[in-house]
Amino acid sequence: MSAPDVNLGGAVFTALKAHAPLTALVGTRIYDAGDVPKSAAFPYLTVQPAQCSEDDDACGQHWLASVQVDVWSRKSGNTLEARSILGPVRAALDSITSVSGFGLNYGQYRLHRTTLEQDHLTAHGLVQYEFHLSAL
Repeated sequence: MSAPDVNLGGAVFTALKAHAPLTALVGTRIYDAGDVPKSAAFPYLTVQPAQCSEDDDACGQHWLASVQVDVWSRKSGNTLEARSILGPVRAALDSITSVSGFGLNYGQYRLHRTTLEQDHLTAHGLVQYEFHLSAL
């Protein structure tokens, strides 16, 4: 069995890239957080590695996995563009109904926020989402 965060990461990328309202805003600029091209055009998304913890019980193996998707924008108007992208990110994550190799017990939106980076040019938004997975 592979680690749940690997398969969940695949489901997250698939959902983000398949959600038309989101791709209308960011195109194909959806990157692994550690693999953003230096020449990446704004706005774009980065997907942070999932954080997993075991949540086993008498019924079997379970994991609680937290996912964070970051939105990066430099459009004038400070954080408006980044904030407008957060809803479609959440909707894309809401659309995840399965994770290859695991049972998906639930997906739960946890929070979003937007800040202005120290350069006063870059807006940074994020969506945090939680998934509860079980062994098949």
